[in-house]
Amino acid sequence: MERKKGLPTSGPTSAQAGTRKTRGDGEERASTPNLDAEISRPAAEKSRPGARPSAPEIPTPPATQPLGLVGMSAARNEPAPRPVRLLDRLRVAPSIVTIATDPSQIPETPRESGGLFELVTPVARRALDLGLAAREPSFHVFVAADPDVMIEDDIVRYAERFAKRRATPPDIVYVHDFEHPEAPRPLLLAAGVGRELVAAMDTLIEHLQNEMPSIADADDVKAAQVTLAQELEAKNKAVIVDLETTAKTLGFGVRTVKGGVQTFPVLHGKPVSAEQFDVLDDSTKRALTEAEEHLTREVEKAADLVRAQGMGFEEARDQAYTRAAEQLIDSAMRELIAKFSSPSQGKDLVAFLERVHRALVQDWEDLIEGDDDDEEHEEKSRRDQDPELATRLNRFRVNLLVSHEPGETAPVIYETNPTYPKLFGYLERRARFGALLTDFTRIRAGSLHRASGGVLVVRAADLLADPIIWDRMKRVLRERQIGAEDPLGPLGL
Repeated sequence: MERKKGLPTSGPTSAQAGTRKTRGDGEERASTPNLDAEISRPAAEKSRPGARPSAPEIPTPPATQPLGLVGMSAARNEPAPRPVRLLDRLRVAPSIVTIATDPSQIPETPRESGGLFELVTPVARRALDLGLAAREPSFHVFVAADPDVMIEDDIVRYAERFAKRRATPPDIVYVHDFEHPEAPRPLLLAAGVGRELVAAMDTLIEHLQNEMPSIADADDVKAAQVTLAQELEAKNKAVIVDLETTAKTLGFGVRTVKGGVQTFPVLHGKPVSAEQFDVLDDSTKRALTEAEEHLTREVEKAADLVRAQGMGFEEARDQAYTRAAEQLIDSAMRELIAKFSSPSQGKDLVAFLERVHRALVQDWEDLIEGDDDDEEHEEKSRRDQDPELATRLNRFRVNLLVSHEPGETAPVIYETNPTYPKLFGYLERRARFGALLTDFTRIRAGSLHRASGGVLVVRAADLLADPIIWDRMKRVLRERQIGAEDPLGPLGL
């Protein structure tokens, strides 16, 4: 096929230069220059120090093509393809940088935030998890943060998640120690049992106070009382008869009066008045005086015998009342002990209830004495013994220090003001007889008591600010026990 030489066209720029080559079969093919080579070469020349800018490269003349086909496709009548520019190659499509979310996948409520701990590294969170999950007795957690970062609430929420997996702590109560009244006895009970024990003891005392006066109307007590009264009357009558016989042999008579007996001399079968006694001769007076002295001694012996018989009667009557009171107390205490004698409660509670049983039988009179007797007895107790020791019915009360509901999660306590009473508890006092008095029923719990079995959150800076509190805190954590101490004691007041 014969080739025709075409006329040269004006040369394009470096980014637009191109040639067309014609295949042997007459088909035309367009070719574009190597843009990467053309762009990279000036950049390399510019990078050399001291290099001069090179002159623009003269594009290669396009190949000859038939006249009338320059820059236009003969078949489609379209302009020639535009060469790719650098800016077009670096441009990013909007669909690539656009993120679309399906509205149906968005929840109605926002998810719960983890607080500041979402910003903490996983290593720090694992360390806190280990500290809260550890159950070793002497294992404690120290969290350090900038003072301006209020992280305490986040720590409390974090600890509450772990507290849900722990068992419910036991209840703590204080009871009277009958062998050592100056030192009350703490008892650990299952959750919810402490409140039941307080209500049961109050109900027991109220029931006994209502029922105890009725024992005097019991048939056994009435029968015993009648029998004892008859025996006492017979014995007293026998004493009077013996005294009358002795007085008659001494020339005297005996007259029974209220509260005792009265003696008088007798002459010729008739009582001698004071005026008649004065006119008697001296020998008769002397004989009557000696006989009167002997009779006085006999009267005193008879009086002692009557008093002894009266005391015996009262003792026998008290024994009858005690037997009746013991039956009433036994019936009430058997029900109470059976209620709290489950193996889960341990032996300490049953031992305390048995000791209460013996004390009630021994001091059952306290259940029937009135308010006037209470004040008189309390005044006497104040003079005879320590007024801060529980006496009478107060010995049978129960001080509920810490209480939990069954199935309740372990407590998480954040103490914002860790003073001595708020941390370790205190003794509540009352004004009585011009003094501030207290007893075991007025022991109040602190944060350490309430957080037992759970987590206590406190700022270390607050503990270190008071050396007394810091020293006591270390001792409590080391010894793993806390007692009822007066906060005024460490201060020397």
